[in-house]
Amino acid sequence: MKKIVYLLLLLWCLCSCSDELLDGPARPVLAADSVRVTLGFNSLSFESPFSAGPRTFAVSPDGVEAELVEMPVPLTRSGEEDRVYGFWVLQFNGTAATSVMTRKQYYNCPSGTLSASTVTLNAGTGQQRIVVIANAGCNNSNSISPIRMDLTVNVSTYNDLLSLHYFPDKTDQTAYPLYRDRYPDATNNLVWRALRVMCGVADARITAGMSALYISLRRNVSKITILPVELDASLKTGDYPLWQASLVNIPASSYLLPMGRGSLFPGTGAGYTGHQWPPVPVAESYTIPQKTFDVPVNLFPSVAGLTLIERQAKAPNGSTHLQVMGYKIEYHRFDTLQQVPIIKRSVIFRIPLGTNFTDNFSIPPNHDLTYKIRLKAPAAGEGSAGETRFVPGYFGGILVGLDKNGTVLDKPDNPAAVQWRFGRKLEVYPQNNRCLMKERDAYLEDNKYFGSETMRWRRKGAIFNTYFPKRMMELMNGKTNSVAVAQEMVYGPFCMVTASLGYRLENQLSASASLMYQDAWWYAPAIGQLLGIWIAGSGIISTMSGVEGFWSSTLDNTGNQAYLMTLKGEVMKADLETDIYHARAVRNLPNP
Repeated sequence: MKKIVYLLLLLWCLCSCSDELLDGPARPVLAADSVRVTLGFNSLSFESPFSAGPRTFAVSPDGVEAELVEMPVPLTRSGEEDRVYGFWVLQFNGTAATSVMTRKQYYNCPSGTLSASTVTLNAGTGQQRIVVIANAGCNNSNSISPIRMDLTVNVSTYNDLLSLHYFPDKTDQTAYPLYRDRYPDATNNLVWRALRVMCGVADARITAGMSALYISLRRNVSKITILPVELDASLKTGDYPLWQASLVNIPASSYLLPMGRGSLFPGTGAGYTGHQWPPVPVAESYTIPQKTFDVPVNLFPSVAGLTLIERQAKAPNGSTHLQVMGYKIEYHRFDTLQQVPIIKRSVIFRIPLGTNFTDNFSIPPNHDLTYKIRLKAPAAGEGSAGETRFVPGYFGGILVGLDKNGTVLDKPDNPAAVQWRFGRKLEVYPQNNRCLMKERDAYLEDNKYFGSETMRWRRKGAIFNTYFPKRMMELMNGKTNSVAVAQEMVYGPFCMVTASLGYRLENQLSASASLMYQDAWWYAPAIGQLLGIWIAGSGIISTMSGVEGFWSSTLDNTGNQAYLMTLKGEVMKADLETDIYHARAVRNLPNP
């Protein structure tokens, strides 16, 4: 008897691994026929990348050692990973991208356990594509499911399905990339759930009398686990008492059907920054605990010929990476007794992720990737993994000319000049600056924005002398813009929140005395300098993440708007009292 039971289980498993339809007795097919089919499911385990290539990444000069760890497959998986509270069955009249959807039906699973179900399909003479999408919202009129809202029977195509995606839920961003919607329970009440989307595809002829169709479901996301980060004794010093890690360049959209996609996918829209831990680091604990994340698919072409050392410098723009930052902050008082934290020193480690540690930078669907990270203090110099500051390049100072040997000449119009650049590098700390003055609303003090990372360019209710804006229209010289602020004592630092940022970082004073702006002081960058920072820092642009973008210190020719840069590198303008943008201070570094 046991042998018979084992044989039946083996036959079921063999059937579960097939995505083909098992045809029953044939008969003439009518176009209007509906066929009742038993749908059997096989939810696949997370897949392993261990045939993909080298799994160890060590760059001693930069202080990083990383390892892709093969974890034992558990005998029993977490039930939550396989929970399904409902699924859509979509049928297309062919297998091409232009094939039209002929049926769309939702099936509820109130128990959360997916089992064989009887579904209805349309009969047809040729190959039909059957797609199952689980946990992508329900069919209730209140559901925001993209399938319910954006796919229409006899109109939408398979290509339309491929384009369906969803974004982080504004009400629960920590759940992303799980899909959050209301699903019916056993009593048909709608219950909010955040679930892993699963998908499967089968191509077959739909005929009357058929027996069953088996579809393997794969998760449309992957799982990334960062084991406890190991810090060398060289980092457990007072220089960097606070430590945080983050997964960055996470795509801000997750697709319902990522199977069979090639790179680039989903594109250059990476930018979700919700994966950061610990949320509040404990001073001198030197601990970054283990953390597991679900992440959307992020695919890139292979980068051939890389050595392990070259991997960091040549990672594709937008590829997902782990960033670990140690930093030290000091607290200062500015316009109120409230203390504002100012970052004074930092070290950054950046580890590009992928399914190996040579040419692969992709996060494919339904994979389980576990990484072990060990860090030590970087060697002296501007290593790509660890720096106490971010140096984007020569975007400060005056324009200089260089001869064919790279020597700086006495003046930019020297006949021997063959190339030109600005005279000094800029220094940028990898953290947004905070608002250092009290807001003003109708000349009433308001501390709502004091210490926040978003701020207005100009204090609300403040006014300018008519000549003042003309002195703040420099496109490449933020220091000149900031000097204009410092010299305009009544309408300058007192009124301009962002433009006076560097002045206040240095002085911690209100505008009460005429002070000369020192050469090494921090200042708000001009729009051209912001662009230089963005271009040079595209690899760690996520450390500069803001709500909408970054203010520059450059006013437009009307004096009523200031230029800003979005996280996509777009140059825009906004009214000076808009309060949703971030700011960053820079300063010139001495010439090497």
